[in-house]
Parts: sequence; C-alpha cells; structure tokens
Amino acid sequence: MAYNEIRPIALRINPDLGQLPCTFETLCFPEEWKRSLIKMQSEANQRKSDETSLPIRDLNKTMRALVPDLISIDPYAGRIGERIWLRSGTRSASSEALRLLMYWWGKFSFAKVAGPALSNTLNQLTVDQLVWNSETLDLANWDTYPNGTAKHRDEAQYSVLPDLIASKLSHQDAAFELHERNLNFFRVPISPGGKGAELISWPPLDSEILGQRYYYSILVTITVQTLPFQAFPAIHLDFGVRRWVSLPTKIAGGETSVYLRSHVPWIEGIQQSNSFQVAPIRWIRTESGPALVWSSYLTNILNQVNPIQVFQVPTELADNPVAGMNIGSTPNAAIVYRNALKPKHFVQPGLMPSDRKPLTEQIAALLAPDFVLINSLQLVSRPPAPDNPFTAKVSAKEPEVSEDLLAARHAMISSVTNKAISLEIYYQKPETLQVFRDEISELLGLQLPSQLPAILQPSDLTITVNARPLGAIGDALKLDAKIGNPVDRAYQAITLRKDFIGKQLADTTQPTVAFIELANADAFEDVDDEDDPKRAIRAGFAHVNRHTQFIDRDSEESIKERVKKSLLDGFRQLGVHRYLNTSEGLPQGWNYAGIWLIRQSRDRSPARTQQFIPVIVFIDGNDGKVSAIAPGMDDWMSYADTLLAIGQGKVSGYDNRKLALPFIQEKLENDVVPQGNTLLLCDAQNLRQTWPWLGNARISVDSLTFGEENPRPASDWPGLRVVRVRNSDQHETPEWYAEKGDDFGFSKGLFRMGNRVFASTYGKASQFKKVSKNMSILDFPSATSWNPGLYELTVAAIQPGDDVEKIVGFAHSLRNVSIQYDDATALPLPLHLAKLMEEYVLILTFELDDESVGG
Repeated sequence: MAYNEIRPIALRINPDLGQLPCTFETLCFPEEWKRSLIKMQSEANQRKSDETSLPIRDLNKTMRALVPDLISIDPYAGRIGERIWLRSGTRSASSEALRLLMYWWGKFSFAKVAGPALSNTLNQLTVDQLVWNSETLDLANWDTYPNGTAKHRDEAQYSVLPDLIASKLSHQDAAFELHERNLNFFRVPISPGGKGAELISWPPLDSEILGQRYYYSILVTITVQTLPFQAFPAIHLDFGVRRWVSLPTKIAGGETSVYLRSHVPWIEGIQQSNSFQVAPIRWIRTESGPALVWSSYLTNILNQVNPIQVFQVPTELADNPVAGMNIGSTPNAAIVYRNALKPKHFVQPGLMPSDRKPLTEQIAALLAPDFVLINSLQLVSRPPAPDNPFTAKVSAKEPEVSEDLLAARHAMISSVTNKAISLEIYYQKPETLQVFRDEISELLGLQLPSQLPAILQPSDLTITVNARPLGAIGDALKLDAKIGNPVDRAYQAITLRKDFIGKQLADTTQPTVAFIELANADAFEDVDDEDDPKRAIRAGFAHVNRHTQFIDRDSEESIKERVKKSLLDGFRQLGVHRYLNTSEGLPQGWNYAGIWLIRQSRDRSPARTQQFIPVIVFIDGNDGKVSAIAPGMDDWMSYADTLLAIGQGKVSGYDNRKLALPFIQEKLENDVVPQGNTLLLCDAQNLRQTWPWLGNARISVDSLTFGEENPRPASDWPGLRVVRVRNSDQHETPEWYAEKGDDFGFSKGLFRMGNRVFASTYGKASQFKKVSKNMSILDFPSATSWNPGLYELTVAAIQPGDDVEKIVGFAHSLRNVSIQYDDATALPLPLHLAKLMEEYVLILTFELDDESVGG
C-alpha cells in the first residue's frame, strides 16, 4: 500500500492549555566548599584555580545510583560559579545523607593530596549548606528566537517536561499491554549531563530460542526537541529494546552497565525508590592477573555509606546473571547486554510498527488532555532514484550483464583513475580468494586467468589483479606491557606494524585498492587495550599509497555478498559514484558539496593533542568528478588522493573546533562559490558547534552568516544553496510509522514538517525486504527489525526564483547515489563521502579510565 502520510511518534503540550505548572526541588553545590576543594586541587596540580574544576563525575554517579527521583544533574557543577546542581521531583534525600555521600566522594577523589588539608577541607561541609529549595515552572510557557524557533524560558523545561511524562508512565497505576502481554514501566537513570528521561519495562519479557531463554525489556526514551522555525517544542518518544545478559558470560573489555533496583533504602535519610540505578563493571589489571571489578570510586563510596548491604561480586553476576535479576522479587541486578559479550543474545534490538503503534496510542491516551500527538506529516513527492550500473539485476531471460552496463562500469572507473587501477587481495582463506576472482570477473565482465598477477584491458581501462596470503600483517598487535599508558602502548604497536608493512610492500604510483581479509574486532581482545591491527594496517598501507577495504573473515553473511560489497566500497574510495543529474525543473550541471568535521580527541590521539579536521568534498556537476580539501593540503585533490593524504598524516587540524570555521568560510567563498550553482549540504549534529548558524536557534531563511554579525542575504554568495541535514542522534528527529486509517506500515518519500523543513525517508533496505510490518518482537524475537530513520532536511538558503521543493528533492535524491548500495545512505552523497574520510584518521578507539590518560 502507498501511504501518503507518516505519524511522527511525538507529542506536544495541548495548545488549548493556558498553563502547565510543575513544582520540583533544586539543590546547589556549596560554592564555599567547592572553592576550598578547587584551591587544594589547583595547588597540588600546580594549575590556576580558574583553570581547575572538581572531578565531579564519580559524585554524580553516586547521586544517580542512590538518590531517587532525580530529574537532572549538572555535569559542570564542579566549576567555579554558583549553579543548580541537582533537580529532583521530590525532596528525597536529607541534608545529612547528602553530606555523608559528598564526604566520602571527597575522601576517595582527593586521596592523593597529602597532609591534613584534606580532612580539614572535607569537614568544612555542613548540613546547613545543603538546602533543597522548591521551584514552580510553567512548562507551557515558551518564547521564540528571532527565526521563530521555540525558545525555553528556563533551561529546566528540557528536563522537567520529560520527567513529568516519565512519572505518569511509571506510576504504579499505569499499565500497558503489548499483544496481550502486560507492561509496567520503571524509571532508569540517564547519564550525567544528559537530558530527558528513560523507562524500562519490568519484569523483563522473555523468549525461548534454540532451547535457551533470553530476557529483555522495552525501552522508552523521552526528550524535548525543537524544529527550525516552529514555535512550540516537540516531545519525542523513542522505543527500543534493552537486552539483559541471560547466560553465564565472560565480560569483554570496556565498561559494562549493571541495572540495580532495591526496595530497601541504602542509607538513612534517603527515601525508598522503585527506580533502577546503574553501576558499571569492567576488567582491570592487577598483580595477580586480570580482575572483574565495579568500576570507578562509586563502589568504594557505596561500601562506606552502607557496609551492611553489599552488592554481589561482579564475577558472581557474570556466572549466574538470571539469579542476579531475581525476577518477581527484589533486589534486582541485570547486566546490560552489548554485542561484544559472549554468548550471543538471540533477541534482536528494535521494534516494528506493530509494536510502536499500540504503545504510541496507549501513551497518548494516558497523557491526554495535557499532551496531544503532533499532526501527521503529509507527502510532498517521491523523487525517483537513479539506476545503479553496479547492482543492476539480471533475469532468467537475460542472465548476463549487458555490454552497455559493463561499458558503463568500466567508464565510471576509468574516469576517476586515469584509466588504470590495481586490485590487490590479501586473503586468509583460499576460498575467499576464489570468490574474489569470481566476483571481479562477474562485476567487470572479464575472465581472470588461473595465474596471478593478471592484467585485464577492457576498452580504455587497464586493471591489474594480484593476490597473496595476509600472513603476519594480520596478526594481533604486540603490546609492550612495560609502557604504562595505553595510548602510548597502542601507538608504539601501531608504528611497529606500519613499519613492518612498509618493508613488505613497495610504493605504488598507480591507483590501488588492497582488499584485506581480517578477523573482526572480537577476535582481538585485551583487558584494557585493543590489539586489533585494523587501524595499523590502514595506516601502513596508506604510507605505501594503497587504499584499504576490509572484509570480515568471520561474518555470518555469505562470502559472496561480503566480497561484492568490499569491491564496490573499494571503488567508492577511488571516487566512483552514480552521477546524478539535477532534478526536473532545476538547471543542469549543478555541483554538490558537503562539509564534515573529523574529531580526533586528546584521549584517542597518538600525539595526545585534540584535533578537529574539517574536510570539504566537492562533486563537479558537469563530469561527476569528486575532489576534496582539508587543512594542510596545498590545493584540492581527488577524493582518492585526499584519503591517502589523511592516512599518511599530511593533513592538519585545529585544537578548538571553532577555529575550523575560517578555513571553511575561505574555501567556500574563494573556491566553491566561483564554480557556479552549488548545493551545499551540512550535518547539524556534526558541524553546528563549529558553525553556530546551523543550530536551530540561529538558522535563518535565505540568509546566512559565518560569525556573530547579522545574517546577510544568500544572494551575496551567488549560486550557493544550503540544505541542513539532521538525524536521530540524541533523539533529535522522531521515530515514525506510516498510516492510512487503521492500516500502518512504511513509506518512502519527502514529507512536509514545515514550510522549509522536510522529512526524508526511504524504503526498506535489501536485507529487510522480507521483514513484515506486522512482526512483533513478542512473536518473532530473533527476527531482525527494520527501524526506518527520519532524516530532516532544512532548506535554509536558496537563491531568488528557486523552487524549495525541487531543491529539497535534489538533496533527498543524493541519498541514493552511492555505488556500493542499491539502498539509500543515511547522508546525501557529499556528506556520505566526507564522513567516510574518518576511516583514514588514526583514532585510538579503546576505552580509557579517567586516570589512564596522563597529561
């Protein structure tokens, strides 16, 4: 069925209400005590007081774990300056109890400070400094920014609104039903600094799969969001599945969360709570070997304030996780399942429309009349997707790929490679090499000889194919235990592997893609390091001028599909893509460009410096050629050469993200705009902290600015159009399902969210073609669900006489032009290509303790 409207799973405050008052409690972090601690810490660290803040993270974890009904915790309350630290729905913790928690936090967090100063400072905290205050907030009273976007009158509205809804949904009288299964929701904490509220269903649901029982809960996340140029806020309801470790497990590296609930108050002066709390566990190195422990100082604090009640040892929970859940009673301790844990959890994440629709309707009914569902979004158009010569289907009548299609493939490759490429296969399994031979032959219509290397010469193109066993190049990195810091330890191992590759392979001047069969990350495990060699291999191959495309040796996907995808993504790295002529009604030969900001944090950087690297991808509308530029490059280079330059460390970045904006402005004004009609695509979540104009509060219609000055007309940048893309990160765009009367399902196309704001959706991806809209997780728990994303396209700046719908249709179509997919990509092509450049930046991705990264 073709649906002409979609239902965003989002609420708004009933516009007929005059007011929606809510009373809550607030507590400030004692400023005098804070200054004493900061003074002591700054002297110990030999830093200025105004450059020092308290290590408040563990204190916030303690509050989240022990104090019920907290609405929000300010993660920056440890900085100089009085500010509200805690917001709570009730006055649920006495001043005496809070003082005790804060005392023990200080005792452990400042243990390295020598002398009597610590005890003296800790004893300065008195109960009269910890006073809860009542505040009343009108949740319906919102202002607007000059651009017409909803503006909070009090920042607390972003946390109090979700808390109010969560309180109603988790009330003891609130009951829900999902396909004849009863659900009751309980509050769970969000991470410190996060906004919104979360709920899980408890007791957990369970399903028997392959003779084993697996446990899981329905997850509801509630956040307040704004939409450009819309005068009221939206409350998004996002549904998901939280899976619980259900079989004895060996906890993998990195932190693993454990949800805890008890009816027994853990400390005198704190009310009993039915809410869940979270405590992390992780492996650490000890003199006697690896040990699984409760992470951070949180456990030390809990044991001090209540030595009578002791949590289970983490190894006991891991050995018998179902017993720890204690289903049907309390206390409950449930280990959150994540994909790195073994054995595999066979319940799949995600919910289909058959689950989302009834939950949405029941929640809306319970919250009425204070809250109402936002109106459905109406279809604007369904722009057609261009054909993909690389994935064209053959039929029984025509089992062979046509000569025209083969010629098109050869021409697309030839146009970006100076008519010659080299494909190198580094395999671990002989059958993988054979599949590569078969797929190369089928994809390019060329028969490979039995002996490699081989040179193939279709019209106007020379292809060299070679192969060798991967060998020691793919071994786990050798980590030197004598190097104490994990960043230095990892970087040394990466450098050794990179140098080893340099001795194994000669440089090449011909465009070359190396296809590398490698075990997945789970096969490389260490307690607090990652010895996965993938990053080292990519860096090493880049230094000998080879692009790298990895194929997962152990994937459950068929080897044929893996190899085909690998080949196509290798061609993508060379700059091959489907050429998209402009939409009907737009001038021909439009260029399209995208900006992406790559972040290399200090903790993950081999050089221990924070770097923000802006990259701009430009696609010529006349010939489809892709070029790119980044700081440190003398001029624009082909996409393929830019990837190698990044992998070789020849690009540079900025230590502050805002310093990247002058580079972006200069390249746009001096290089991009002179090229004529250009559609510029920017990702809101990625770039708005660098380019504030892209934020909801500042984005303007048909005018733009790069700095703090007032926006100037878009016509000051002749030919430039700007479309901002936003996705569901941080729940910023709503979940949805299509509907028509009582029927529901999926729909693809462009749907109107506002005069300049549109929802871009695409149909089911190929791997989900057999997924039915009627499948419920309760009936098909092991079936993969398809959760269609809603990508928001805001047409911000256009030129006089432009047609908004034509331009947004063009941007929407750019999501369907990558050669490696028949399906849509999350981002339009220029942004898709720019984001994938991150693969070539050496970013160390393992988990680090706060104490692990030295200054």
